[in-house]
Amino acid sequence: MKEINRTTDQDLNQHEKTNLLEYTGDNQNSILGKDNINYSVVSPSSQQHKTTEIPQSPPQSPGQRLLYVAASPARYIKKQIRPGGIKSSIFSLIILCLGAGTLGMPYVFYKNGIVFGIVMLLVGTCLSMYTGWLVVICCHRLNASRYEDIALATYGKKASILTSICMLALGKIILYQRAYQQFKELLPYTLTKLVGPDHTLPDIISNTFLGETFWAILFSFGLVFPVSLARTLSALRFSSFFGFMISIYIVVAIVFLCLFSREITPDLGHSFKTSISNFDINGFGIFNSLPIVIFAYMYQTNIPMIYVELEKKDLKHMWKVMKIGTAGATTAYLFAGVFGYTAFADYPDVKDKMELQNVLKNYPNNPANFISLFGILIVVLFATPLTILPCKDTIEELFLKPGQKLNNKQNIIWTFILVTVSFFISLAIPNIGDAMTILGATTNSGIGFLLPIIYYLKLEKKAPRWASHKIVAYFVFVFICCSSVIELSMFAYKKATGNS
Repeated sequence: MKEINRTTDQDLNQHEKTNLLEYTGDNQNSILGKDNINYSVVSPSSQQHKTTEIPQSPPQSPGQRLLYVAASPARYIKKQIRPGGIKSSIFSLIILCLGAGTLGMPYVFYKNGIVFGIVMLLVGTCLSMYTGWLVVICCHRLNASRYEDIALATYGKKASILTSICMLALGKIILYQRAYQQFKELLPYTLTKLVGPDHTLPDIISNTFLGETFWAILFSFGLVFPVSLARTLSALRFSSFFGFMISIYIVVAIVFLCLFSREITPDLGHSFKTSISNFDINGFGIFNSLPIVIFAYMYQTNIPMIYVELEKKDLKHMWKVMKIGTAGATTAYLFAGVFGYTAFADYPDVKDKMELQNVLKNYPNNPANFISLFGILIVVLFATPLTILPCKDTIEELFLKPGQKLNNKQNIIWTFILVTVSFFISLAIPNIGDAMTILGATTNSGIGFLLPIIYYLKLEKKAPRWASHKIVAYFVFVFICCSSVIELSMFAYKKATGNS
């Protein structure tokens, strides 16, 4: 029996080493517990998620499937996006990417041209896929369910606490502020367009301090607080699905208005010619666009939650989630960026329109645009709880005993505290554009792109220093660091000279 067990363990280790991005050389200890990695550190919550077998329904003909859907669409949707399912996980990943970030993509293509804009988007896709997959590898080997679990197992308690502070104080709070700023800016604008230029909004709902305070209270306590009480990612699967559908509508609307509205694009052929012939590539354009691309794919910190809640928690199914989710987000960004820029490429004031970094503000009043404006508000709202959720994991790490989880009362209290702190920050910082640029080049780059590489290299400590998979990690690490330094330098130069 011992011989059988040893044989089975060897087979499993050999199988694990063949997975993507894992070292496949002669070093037999690279994934075993012989490299000063604390593999015994396991998040207690991760042990509660077991692989489950879903009963398979008998095959149905196309007609039977159509009748099944028509009889109860809600039942069909509920079945398709069940907790921990592949589809619900994909929706969660996509909604983490899409949102108001979609509206800034035309600016990326305006600054870099269609060709190089696509290149930048693909670079962002590859970097996010790579670093996100490193997080999955770490979660898989360490049976971790949080960023802090990986930091604790690889570098110890101090590293775990430091990671928690970065994620709580700088990472997720600033993402919350970004969502609030978008909500505060878009809602009065949408209402103003709705009532028309002949009417003035009351101060309490207009773009005044009183109006901003009102929208901050409504957004924080009336909307975000109740939807953020969910404690698991699967509890947000329906809102993720709804947000995904709205995001798809917005992208389709951008494409439709460009292709078929002659009021917006009088000469479609010439607009395409102008946008495609734009090759004005320069350092300012690249590094002004880089924060948008980085924020567009900032999903790495949510990867552990998605992975640990999968019905079939293995690398094969998680790779499918990441591959489809990231490809879906990239496709949406591509269509929104290309057609959102092309629609206004021939306009004399195209520079002013693109630098709004919100393409919906450029369209005239029409039903499609009104629906898109209100829709993006809903997308921002549904995406915000996904930034609050990891903060609660951080709270557990910092303030609770090991293995202890927030109970219902504590969950309500801490959710209220997180929302309240964000509310006062939103009032104290009316415009966080500069702060987002700085944090996009430092904290968010560090949390989303650098930490996964650091964790992974620690796991591969016993592998040869210049093994191919480690060379890739070194290259990406240096690229992100250099990009962040250049981005900060460009930002400082712009502030010093006033050059836009």
